[in-house]
Amino acid sequence: MITALLVSSVLVGSIGLFLYRNRQRYLIHFSPHLLERFLPNALFRPTVDKRPIFFIGFYKTGTNYYSKVFTALGFKVMHDSHWRRGSIRVIEQYDVFNDACLHDFATMYRAYPRAKFILNTRPLRPWLISRLLWIDKIYRDMRPLERRLANPVVRVLWGNDCYYNQERVVTWIRERHAYHQSVLEFFRDKPGKLLVLNLEDPEKLARLGDFLELELAEHAREQKKTNVSRPEDKAAYADLVDSALSEAGIRDPLETL
Repeated sequence: MITALLVSSVLVGSIGLFLYRNRQRYLIHFSPHLLERFLPNALFRPTVDKRPIFFIGFYKTGTNYYSKVFTALGFKVMHDSHWRRGSIRVIEQYDVFNDACLHDFATMYRAYPRAKFILNTRPLRPWLISRLLWIDKIYRDMRPLERRLANPVVRVLWGNDCYYNQERVVTWIRERHAYHQSVLEFFRDKPGKLLVLNLEDPEKLARLGDFLELELAEHAREQKKTNVSRPEDKAAYADLVDSALSEAGIRDPLETL
């Protein structure tokens, strides 16, 4: 057991060092909160009356857009992944939290019972295409073997992947479905704490404003969606996505919300 842990630590450390040295080539952003996120919550006391706003959906569901809206309102926004495990040290420094995958929302709720949670989502098929396009854009300079070697570290740090195949895409579909179900179940008996927000809902900001008791419309008009996929991009990934959807056999119940 000890030998296995040592080997794993050396492997992860080596990959992490490799990624750091090649961060410019691979467009990897190392946040100053990278180490803070691993500090035990037992060392810190959350602010009693703090009311953070947590967007706990997956990335590629309008995170840039929502971050711009709240920044325009004067909130201090973290658009990064280092809060996703509920790190009190990180959460204490911001007001609104966005981005990443597979958040530990239960830990956040226990630490900040006055918090509001938004499950930001979008229909499954365009979400998959956007995720594939993003991976190829961000990790375009990495060779296939490099992507696979780096993937365990990327999963730990950011909750996403830097390579894909049909098996991986099927995993994303099942992962997202299970995560959405767990969020809905957790907040089932906590009225007023969760809002499910579809990026394609034309009334999304009105609903979000009502939920948070904020006026968002004036600032929202100034913001535009970013990372919008072109028709040719969607076509390039269509066969892979359709095949994976067929294999997974899952229709996410949030797809049309």
